[in-house]
Amino acid sequence: MGKALKRAWEGFLGLLERSLARPYRPRLRMPSPQPGAQAPKKPEVAYAPPSRRLLYATALCLLALVALSCALILSIILLGRAPEELTTSIVALSSTLAGIYIGRRGGDLGGR
Repeated sequence: MGKALKRAWEGFLGLLERSLARPYRPRLRMPSPQPGAQAPKKPEVAYAPPSRRLLYATALCLLALVALSCALILSIILLGRAPEELTTSIVALSSTLAGIYIGRRGGDLGGR
């Protein structure tokens, strides 16, 4: 049971790492081609992996969001109402996750 849980956790972290990896272009000055010569290729796009701290913080936020959502569903089923504290916590965690992904992806909402 321990190996399966560890494998699931590593798979979850791998999925988060791939979703948080952002492309960047190395800052290289490409020399201008000589007359009659072929133009040089563009530099390769590399990927900047997220830090472990960001990865674990995102995982913790996602797990807390799932737990709070389950608690909200249970309270609606059992009590017939949605507590404001749970709703506020879910909105705050959702905003945190949106901020992480928008900030990591560059945050350019202009669509360049």
